[in-house]
Amino acid sequence: MAFIYAKNAGGDVSGQASATTRTVLDTTTPSTGPVVTVTEIGSNYVALSWTPAQDDCPFLSYQVSVNGSPHTSLSPNLSAIVRLLSPETTYRLTVRGRDEGNHWSPFSDPVSVTTLPPNPNDHTPPTTPANLSAYGFGDGSTETQVSWTQSTDDFDAQSNIRYDFYLNGVLQEVLFGSGRPSTVYAEFGENTIEVTATDTAGNTSAPATVTIFF
Repeated sequence: MAFIYAKNAGGDVSGQASATTRTVLDTTTPSTGPVVTVTEIGSNYVALSWTPAQDDCPFLSYQVSVNGSPHTSLSPNLSAIVRLLSPETTYRLTVRGRDEGNHWSPFSDPVSVTTLPPNPNDHTPPTTPANLSAYGFGDGSTETQVSWTQSTDDFDAQSNIRYDFYLNGVLQEVLFGSGRPSTVYAEFGENTIEVTATDTAGNTSAPATVTIFF
Protein backbone atom coordinates (compact mmCIF):
# COMPACT_ATOMS: atom_id res chain seq x y z
CA MET A 1 0.00 0.00 0.00
CA ALA A 2 1.32 3.50 -0.88
CA PHE A 3 0.18 6.88 0.50
CA ILE A 4 0.14 10.32 -1.15
CA TYR A 5 -0.01 13.63 0.69
CA ALA A 6 0.59 17.31 -0.08
CA LYS A 7 2.97 19.63 1.77
CA ASN A 8 3.10 23.43 1.43
CA ALA A 9 6.03 25.84 1.89
CA GLY A 10 5.12 26.36 5.55
CA GLY A 11 5.38 22.66 6.26
CA ASP A 12 1.64 22.03 6.62
CA VAL A 13 0.73 18.52 5.54
CA SER A 14 -2.58 17.42 4.10
CA GLY A 15 -4.39 14.23 4.90
CA GLN A 16 -3.21 11.03 3.29
CA ALA A 17 -4.70 9.59 0.12
CA SER A 18 -4.04 5.93 -0.45
CA ALA A 19 -2.95 4.58 -3.81
CA THR A 20 -2.59 1.00 -4.86
CA THR A 21 -0.06 0.12 -7.53
CA ARG A 22 -0.35 -3.10 -9.48
CA THR A 23 1.70 -4.28 -12.42
CA VAL A 24 -0.34 -6.30 -14.89
CA LEU A 25 1.64 -9.12 -16.44
CA ASP A 26 1.38 -9.77 -20.17
CA THR A 27 0.31 -13.38 -20.39
CA THR A 28 -1.23 -13.36 -23.88
CA THR A 29 0.70 -14.75 -26.83
CA PRO A 30 0.30 -12.89 -30.15
CA SER A 31 -2.40 -14.68 -32.08
CA THR A 32 -1.15 -14.25 -35.65
CA GLY A 33 2.16 -13.88 -37.42
CA PRO A 34 3.13 -11.01 -39.72
CA VAL A 35 2.28 -11.04 -43.42
CA VAL A 36 5.50 -10.47 -45.36
CA THR A 37 5.99 -8.59 -48.64
CA VAL A 38 9.24 -8.51 -50.62
CA THR A 39 9.88 -4.91 -51.69
CA GLU A 40 13.29 -5.17 -53.39
CA ILE A 41 15.77 -7.85 -54.42
CA GLY A 42 19.47 -7.28 -55.09
CA SER A 43 22.44 -9.53 -55.67
CA ASN A 44 23.35 -9.67 -51.98
CA TYR A 45 20.31 -8.29 -50.16
CA VAL A 46 16.52 -8.53 -49.93
CA ALA A 47 14.24 -5.78 -48.60
CA LEU A 48 11.09 -6.84 -46.72
CA SER A 49 8.09 -5.21 -45.11
CA TRP A 50 5.31 -6.82 -43.06
CA THR A 51 2.04 -6.25 -41.28
CA PRO A 52 1.98 -6.20 -37.47
CA ALA A 53 1.38 -9.42 -35.62
CA GLN A 54 -1.99 -9.32 -33.81
CA ASP A 55 -1.63 -8.98 -30.04
CA ASP A 56 -3.24 -7.19 -27.09
CA CYS A 57 0.07 -5.34 -26.65
CA PRO A 58 0.75 -2.83 -29.45
CA PHE A 59 4.50 -2.72 -28.79
CA LEU A 60 6.15 -5.65 -30.55
CA SER A 61 9.66 -6.24 -31.83
CA TYR A 62 10.36 -8.31 -34.93
CA GLN A 63 13.07 -10.66 -36.11
CA VAL A 64 13.79 -12.02 -39.59
CA SER A 65 15.00 -15.59 -40.01
CA VAL A 66 16.82 -16.90 -43.07
CA ASN A 67 16.51 -20.61 -43.81
CA GLY A 68 15.25 -21.15 -40.27
CA SER A 69 18.03 -19.28 -38.44
CA PRO A 70 17.62 -15.81 -36.86
CA HIS A 71 19.34 -13.26 -39.10
CA THR A 72 18.44 -9.81 -37.76
CA SER A 73 18.30 -8.28 -34.31
CA LEU A 74 14.94 -7.56 -32.71
CA SER A 75 13.53 -4.24 -33.92
CA PRO A 76 10.18 -2.43 -33.64
CA ASN A 77 10.35 -1.56 -37.35
CA LEU A 78 7.91 -3.15 -39.81
CA SER A 79 10.60 -3.49 -42.46
CA ALA A 80 14.18 -4.69 -42.79
CA ILE A 81 16.93 -5.19 -45.33
CA VAL A 82 18.43 -8.66 -45.09
CA ARG A 83 22.14 -8.29 -45.92
CA LEU A 84 25.20 -10.46 -46.52
CA LEU A 85 23.43 -12.85 -48.88
CA SER A 86 25.05 -14.66 -51.83
CA PRO A 87 24.17 -13.86 -55.45
CA GLU A 88 21.93 -16.19 -57.43
CA THR A 89 20.90 -18.09 -54.31
CA THR A 90 17.42 -19.03 -53.09
CA TYR A 91 16.53 -18.21 -49.49
CA ARG A 92 13.52 -18.98 -47.30
CA LEU A 93 12.59 -15.93 -45.21
CA THR A 94 10.23 -15.73 -42.24
CA VAL A 95 9.36 -13.04 -39.70
CA ARG A 96 7.91 -13.29 -36.20
CA GLY A 97 7.14 -10.78 -33.47
CA ARG A 98 7.77 -10.71 -29.72
CA ASP A 99 5.65 -8.74 -27.27
CA GLU A 100 6.70 -7.07 -24.01
CA GLY A 101 5.93 -10.26 -22.09
CA ASN A 102 8.52 -12.09 -24.21
CA HIS A 103 5.83 -14.10 -25.97
CA TRP A 104 6.59 -14.91 -29.63
CA SER A 105 4.01 -14.73 -32.37
CA PRO A 106 3.65 -17.51 -34.92
CA PHE A 107 6.07 -17.28 -37.82
CA SER A 108 4.88 -15.62 -40.98
CA ASP A 109 4.27 -17.82 -43.98
CA PRO A 110 7.69 -18.43 -45.54
CA VAL A 111 8.70 -16.33 -48.54
CA SER A 112 11.07 -17.86 -51.08
CA VAL A 113 13.41 -15.35 -52.73
CA THR A 114 16.26 -15.83 -55.24
CA THR A 115 18.89 -13.11 -55.24
CA LEU A 116 19.98 -11.57 -58.52
CA PRO A 117 23.32 -12.13 -60.27
CA PRO A 118 25.91 -9.38 -59.80
CA ASN A 119 25.63 -6.53 -62.29
CA PRO A 120 27.81 -7.67 -65.24
CA ASN A 121 28.37 -4.05 -66.28
CA ASP A 122 29.66 -2.91 -62.91
CA HIS A 123 33.46 -3.03 -62.86
CA THR A 124 34.19 0.19 -60.99
CA PRO A 125 34.52 0.28 -57.19
CA PRO A 126 32.89 2.98 -55.08
CA THR A 127 34.91 6.05 -54.26
CA THR A 128 37.27 5.73 -51.33
CA PRO A 129 35.56 6.85 -48.09
CA ALA A 130 36.53 10.49 -47.52
CA ASN A 131 37.30 12.50 -44.38
CA LEU A 132 38.22 9.46 -42.30
CA SER A 133 38.85 10.69 -38.77
CA ALA A 134 39.67 9.06 -35.46
CA TYR A 135 40.04 10.58 -32.03
CA GLY A 136 40.37 9.36 -28.47
CA PHE A 137 38.37 10.62 -25.53
CA GLY A 138 41.48 11.73 -23.61
CA ASP A 139 40.53 10.10 -20.30
CA GLY A 140 43.42 7.67 -20.14
CA SER A 141 41.63 4.92 -22.06
CA THR A 142 42.18 3.87 -25.67
CA GLU A 143 38.50 4.25 -26.60
CA THR A 144 38.44 5.76 -30.08
CA GLN A 145 35.63 7.12 -32.22
CA VAL A 146 35.92 6.71 -35.99
CA SER A 147 33.79 8.33 -38.71
CA TRP A 148 33.96 9.02 -42.46
CA THR A 149 32.02 10.52 -45.35
CA GLN A 150 30.01 7.99 -47.36
CA SER A 151 31.25 6.83 -50.75
CA THR A 152 29.38 7.07 -54.04
CA ASP A 153 29.06 4.45 -56.77
CA ASP A 154 28.18 4.48 -60.46
CA PHE A 155 25.38 1.92 -60.04
CA ASP A 156 24.53 1.36 -56.36
CA ALA A 157 22.67 3.68 -54.03
CA GLN A 158 24.69 4.81 -51.02
CA SER A 159 22.41 2.78 -48.75
CA ASN A 160 23.70 -0.44 -50.37
CA ILE A 161 27.42 0.32 -50.15
CA ARG A 162 29.22 -1.87 -47.62
CA TYR A 163 31.99 -0.52 -45.38
CA ASP A 164 34.60 -2.76 -43.77
CA PHE A 165 36.33 -1.08 -40.83
CA TYR A 166 39.75 -2.42 -39.76
CA LEU A 167 41.98 -1.66 -36.79
CA ASN A 168 45.59 -2.76 -37.23
CA GLY A 169 44.51 -5.18 -39.95
CA VAL A 170 41.74 -6.82 -37.92
CA LEU A 171 38.12 -6.40 -39.06
CA GLN A 172 36.11 -4.54 -36.41
CA GLU A 173 32.72 -3.87 -37.97
CA VAL A 174 30.72 -4.09 -41.20
CA LEU A 175 28.29 -1.25 -41.94
CA PHE A 176 25.94 -0.53 -44.82
CA GLY A 177 25.12 2.93 -46.09
CA SER A 178 26.64 4.72 -43.13
CA GLY A 179 29.67 6.71 -42.07
CA ARG A 180 28.30 7.10 -38.56
CA PRO A 181 30.75 7.20 -35.68
CA SER A 182 31.93 3.76 -34.60
CA THR A 183 33.70 3.10 -31.33
CA VAL A 184 36.75 0.86 -31.08
CA TYR A 185 39.38 0.21 -28.39
CA ALA A 186 42.83 0.80 -29.85
CA GLU A 187 46.19 -0.26 -28.46
CA PHE A 188 48.78 1.84 -26.70
CA GLY A 189 51.23 3.11 -29.28
CA GLU A 190 50.60 3.50 -33.00
CA ASN A 191 47.28 2.32 -34.48
CA THR A 192 46.30 2.15 -38.14
CA ILE A 193 42.62 2.44 -39.05
CA GLU A 194 41.38 1.52 -42.54
CA VAL A 195 37.94 1.67 -44.12
CA THR A 196 37.04 0.23 -47.53
CA ALA A 197 33.83 0.56 -49.54
CA THR A 198 32.38 -2.34 -51.56
CA ASP A 199 29.46 -2.27 -54.00
CA THR A 200 26.92 -5.05 -54.62
CA ALA A 201 28.99 -6.36 -57.55
CA GLY A 202 31.91 -6.98 -55.18
CA ASN A 203 34.16 -4.13 -56.34
CA THR A 204 36.17 -2.73 -53.42
CA SER A 205 37.67 0.74 -53.16
CA ALA A 206 41.19 1.60 -52.11
CA PRO A 207 41.27 1.94 -48.33
CA ALA A 208 40.97 5.21 -46.50
CA THR A 209 43.66 5.24 -43.82
CA VAL A 210 44.37 7.23 -40.66
CA THR A 211 46.93 6.70 -37.90
CA ILE A 212 46.32 7.49 -34.22
CA PHE A 213 48.76 7.30 -31.30
CA PHE A 214 48.12 6.56 -27.62
